[in-house]
Amino acid sequence: MWNRVRNFFRCSLIFFVLILYAVSHPAAAVESPLALTATVSFPITDANPLPILRKLAFFEVRKRAVASAAEILMQKGLLKDYGEQAPEIFCLAAEKIRTRILEETILEKEKLYFFRICAEISVIDFMEAEIENQELERLESAFPWKEEMEQPVSASVAPGEELSRAYRYLRQDQTRIAIIYLDHLTAKYPGWGTVYFLRGLGFQRMHSDEQMLDDFKKACSLNQEEACRRLEALK
Repeated sequence: MWNRVRNFFRCSLIFFVLILYAVSHPAAAVESPLALTATVSFPITDANPLPILRKLAFFEVRKRAVASAAEILMQKGLLKDYGEQAPEIFCLAAEKIRTRILEETILEKEKLYFFRICAEISVIDFMEAEIENQELERLESAFPWKEEMEQPVSASVAPGEELSRAYRYLRQDQTRIAIIYLDHLTAKYPGWGTVYFLRGLGFQRMHSDEQMLDDFKKACSLNQEEACRRLEALK
């Protein structure tokens, strides 16, 4: 019963926000969704079963499309700059966009899962993700002490929601909590470079340089491009 009530108010809030946005941004209201292509080459390892690696690769390619769309929409003046909240909102938006798979190939020699997609992305996708982000932040702030300290993760594969949570903890300077949570995510997804990279950022804030470097190196070995750039800059 409570879930139905909460969903009703959430949908009402989204509708209200969309109406306000349409009134204040008439150009965005009539703007057609962007059609973008994006590709990703995701490493195949024995760390996770192939179906899980496929879900992670598919999420990563959608996240790339979302980041590209955000840049274009901001240049047009149709989307605000989310600042430090951008990564968490983009993760949630990546789960909402409409996609068509143009190519899905397992490159056995290179041990890569290759995706090329066409994505349709609109301002509304970002607005809905922003509202969801606010709701998730509110729920996380109300966690009981035991859950906050242990940071359990679900057995279900939900990369967008899971990664957005890690980004929120880092933005809120809850570094210890972020590292505990990312410990669980690296155990759950040992083949996903992004979770190692984020944990490396947490260790960097804690001035744990050796652990930071270990995580950045692991992330880079799993094709996490930002981790590779950080390592290069640290040389």
